[in-house]
Amino acid sequence: MVAIINQELNLLEEQYKKARANELIAELYQSAEELRVRELEKARKRMQSADDLRNYQQILDDLTASIVNKLLFELTSSLREAAANDDDDLMRSAHKLFKREAD
Repeated sequence: MVAIINQELNLLEEQYKKARANELIAELYQSAEELRVRELEKARKRMQSADDLRNYQQILDDLTASIVNKLLFELTSSLREAAANDDDDLMRSAHKLFKREAD
């Protein structure tokens, strides 16, 4: 009986941990989607006034660069601050999270 209770308790704990991660993941996706929609609208407005294919290509390049920069800005700022403050735990976590080998 105790073994069953411990097993169920472990399953409940795993579900709780996954739910915490799922909340953060959902927030990240929501934020990224809002960014995508804003940047797409800007690109659409620019494309309405673009008169040739070269302009469209530049608009698309600008769109993708803007999205990447805005998605990574907070992350890179935090990593730079962590490095400046010798926050090795955060740096190791970032390496692990992004599947990069730590130096």
